[in-house]
Amino acid sequence: MMFRHVSENIKYIFWGTGKVGTDILAIWNDYGYEPDFFCCNDEKQWGQYKGGVKVISPEQVYEIEEYVIIVTCNAYSEVSQQLIERGVDPQIIIRANAMYDATWIAYMEKNLFATYNELNCNTEVLEGCLIDLSFGMILGGVERWNYSLANDFQKNAIPYKFIVPNSNDVMVENITNTINLNSEQQQASLLKETILTITNNMYKNVICNFPYAFFYAACFVKKYINKKLNIIVVFHNDEEALYNAYIKYADCIDHCLVISSVIKKKLIDGGFPHNKIVDLFWKISDVCQLGDRTYHNYSEPIHIGYAGRIQIFQKRMDILYNVLKKLYEEGIDFIANIAGTGDYLEIFDRQIHETEMADCVRFYGYIEHDKIFEFWKKNDICISCSDFEGHSISQSEAMAMGAVLVITNTSGAEDDVSDSDNGFIVPLADVDAIVARIKELYFNREKLAIMGEKSIKKIIERNKMMDTMLFWKNILV
Repeated sequence: MMFRHVSENIKYIFWGTGKVGTDILAIWNDYGYEPDFFCCNDEKQWGQYKGGVKVISPEQVYEIEEYVIIVTCNAYSEVSQQLIERGVDPQIIIRANAMYDATWIAYMEKNLFATYNELNCNTEVLEGCLIDLSFGMILGGVERWNYSLANDFQKNAIPYKFIVPNSNDVMVENITNTINLNSEQQQASLLKETILTITNNMYKNVICNFPYAFFYAACFVKKYINKKLNIIVVFHNDEEALYNAYIKYADCIDHCLVISSVIKKKLIDGGFPHNKIVDLFWKISDVCQLGDRTYHNYSEPIHIGYAGRIQIFQKRMDILYNVLKKLYEEGIDFIANIAGTGDYLEIFDRQIHETEMADCVRFYGYIEHDKIFEFWKKNDICISCSDFEGHSISQSEAMAMGAVLVITNTSGAEDDVSDSDNGFIVPLADVDAIVARIKELYFNREKLAIMGEKSIKKIIERNKMMDTMLFWKNILV
């Protein structure tokens, strides 16, 4: 077979030459494609060939003008950190098991259609909806939003089921209304199983949170099996892969719920139909009464809070560490309260102890949702060093408790913060700018109450805009 490259302009590079890499290569080969190169850190493999594809060194990758890195090994966090430290845009680093390139998905779809008669699909249609949780029932803004949505559905007798992977090792919510998929199989098989799962549980609606197997399976079902299937996409993150997938499959999508003005503009500029876009606002369940909170005074450490995944990719915990280190070296009296879990936690904890900051940093692990508001009420500042976000729920919860945001300029930032009015927006990866804003609040504590009250008012006004069940009654069929 003569294999084709996915794009003449962009080089696709598989980073990792082990089993994951060979499995993904086999999938691409099944549809007539191959990557441009393999890459790995083992210099003994440089110049060799893997499945007919040349293995190159990291330095050779950095010399390529346009490329996409598909991490085809289990050390995703470590590889991401290595690439980001060399200045690689996080937007072009893709986890292999999440890789669905639209070009070869089309070929996969043809293959599935050819075997459609073998699928034995169900035709009975049920009230309610299937909800996609492709990464499991874990700690994360997307997942927490879905748990809250499920609670609203339960209260209003709307039937639903979560679709989750069977490798759901970290379940932080005791929700049993689930259907499990074998997530460890090859993508072609996973797509077929997902189609069967949707058709055998044929609800009128599906809610897609990610542009992966569940989304493509839902589009296939709508095209070939049930044209009335109501596909609802929730655009949670400002990642290029999401725009590419959703714009290409816009004909299949009935409603695209967007959580920031930046995302909305990019979608429209990319050609997504304006009439299918719906603004989605977070409704924050607990809001501090105006004036009903205190801040730490000049004789006390200023309290800096973070809640989210402890990882370098996207969340940039390496930047947060450098911020804390610089504050410590400059003699700023602070307590950093860190809530969350993730693959960088052990390294982060070790770094804190190596720089003798253990007395200044407290790790809380996973905090249950009904306790997160108390967490924020005890913090003066909410910090985020992310490279990209959609519109952080955690930040909105912090605002509801009067914590002052010091956040990087990601999607959704300007929807929450008027810079220097109710918080601060700083450039991406700018340690000095983040430190300067924290010091401004540290040396001017009266600003905390003024800015925090403005944030509380903003959440109160936003809550008035979102009648959750009226919103969903207009979306669901």
